[in-house]
Formats: sequence, C-alpha cells, structure tokens
Amino acid sequence: DTSNPMAMLQSLYNSNAIMIEDLKISFPIAEQANEEGVANFIAERIDVHQKWQWKLRASLATTINS
Repeated sequence: DTSNPMAMLQSLYNSNAIMIEDLKISFPIAEQANEEGVANFIAERIDVHQKWQWKLRASLATTINS
C-alpha cells in the first residue's frame, strides 16, 4: 500500500534487511575468490545498509511510540 507512509517505511525496512542478508552472504564469497576490491565494496555497503536499518528502525519505533 503506497498511500500509507508507515507501510512504506516497514516495506523499506524489510527490503533493507534482505539486502543486508544478501550482502553478508556475498562477502565471504568475494573473500574466498581473493577479490579484495569487491570484498571491500561489499563491506562498505553492509556498513551503510546497517546504518540505514538503524535509522529505519528508530523511525518506526518513534512513530509507533508517538
């Protein structure tokens, strides 16, 4: 439901969680292949997505507790 901001926020939170999971699966594969540049890129993406996840979780909690 794209007209409900809370539903959109929850959907984004869920999608971001899936992205983090996929990146965490990809990271050891890149390391095993000795692809340090790719592994570094994935590690940076994990960090950014985890930060976004924290912000999304905080936004959801703030809205629910308001």
